[in-house]
Amino acid sequence: MRKCESQVVDDRMMGSFHFPVGDNVIAPYIQSHGIWEPCEHEWLLQNVKNQNNCLNVGANVGYFTILMAILVGESGFVSALEPNKVLLPFLQKNIDIRALKNVRVYPYAAGSEQQKARFYINRRNYGDGRMFDPRITTGGGDWQKFGFDRVPQKTKVQMVRVDDLHLEDIDIVLIDTQGFDHLVLRGMTKTIQKHPPKILTEFVPQWIEDLGENPVEVIKEYKSWGFKVESTDLPDLNHLNEEDFIKGILGSESFFTNLALTPK
Repeated sequence: MRKCESQVVDDRMMGSFHFPVGDNVIAPYIQSHGIWEPCEHEWLLQNVKNQNNCLNVGANVGYFTILMAILVGESGFVSALEPNKVLLPFLQKNIDIRALKNVRVYPYAAGSEQQKARFYINRRNYGDGRMFDPRITTGGGDWQKFGFDRVPQKTKVQMVRVDDLHLEDIDIVLIDTQGFDHLVLRGMTKTIQKHPPKILTEFVPQWIEDLGENPVEVIKEYKSWGFKVESTDLPDLNHLNEEDFIKGILGSESFFTNLALTPK
């Protein structure tokens, strides 16, 4: 895979970040607004504490990995998983220019089993790489409008179960894997049972359906693990039962939400 040229954008809190030149979503948003995903940003500021151990699955170029590394301090630690071979050099560079010693990068995808898997690359929005063929998705608009090629570019990556990494007790987990998040969580149930963390995870009901599962049952599954499940960006839905909660997400402008899973 050829090396990508770098573009640099400035975050108002954390300084400069290096992105691939082709990224036409995250990089320009930070350049214009000085921040990325304010809701996730605020959740991390409220929940990540000094000396915490954190896990970031779908680290991209390290924006939230680095925020967590700053918040946990030298006595804390962040484990970051990113399978995209295009993004890994940018992730490592953004860590290195800050001389952060409390981050370890794992060049893997995460899922419910360990295997070689296909990874589909979005060359206009590198935050939209997927562990399944984007052509099967129906929610949120046409996959080509999202930025995938007519024949999506794909590569082979190593998928691991988080449980098999044998990480230290994890206090905070951030997962953003474009509709694959529930499978990531199934691969870390032992880690969750050992030391229940606070989790912020993306939830895309239509894409879960496209993968052959029922999003209502996924919500019930999270609750069965001992979590309180709430939307952080659609809070008006949180009093609803699982079925109406899903209908509310599907009827929203965004078609997805971030879920805060809080140990009861």
